[in-house]
Amino acid sequence: MEDLTKFDTFVGELRQLVKEKIMPDVEWYSSHTTWPRVLFRLAGVIVVIGSLLLPVITTTKDLPFRDGLLTAVSLTVAILSSLSTFYRWDSTWQTRTKTAKELKRLIAKWELALKCAKTAQKPQEAALSATQKLFDDAFSAIGSETSQFFATV
Repeated sequence: MEDLTKFDTFVGELRQLVKEKIMPDVEWYSSHTTWPRVLFRLAGVIVVIGSLLLPVITTTKDLPFRDGLLTAVSLTVAILSSLSTFYRWDSTWQTRTKTAKELKRLIAKWELALKCAKTAQKPQEAALSATQKLFDDAFSAIGSETSQFFATV
């Protein structure tokens, strides 16, 4: 019984460490996927509609404010296309979503490893090993996403 209490105390310390060092990254990645997705989709829709409108505006001779409208639509398409290419919202959305899911998967595997550690011959060593693996894998996933992000900038 005393060994279980010691183990639970040890696991509590490991959980606190994970809460302080890993969970902020899990939360950041989980909460930073929406805007790249919205910007990618919105810019894409506007570029498609604007591109389809350009020939209509060009061929409609009696359209009021035709020249101004043509300029505005052309600039909008050019600006949004350029911004989308520069910021790579599609890639950012994809890599952040992938990293968020990977971090959540790693946390789930760690939780399972902690449950298994209770029945191991050396429970504290097994729990520590699982936590070390979580740290290594989580930092590797974050590093990979960061490398991909800067490779596309």
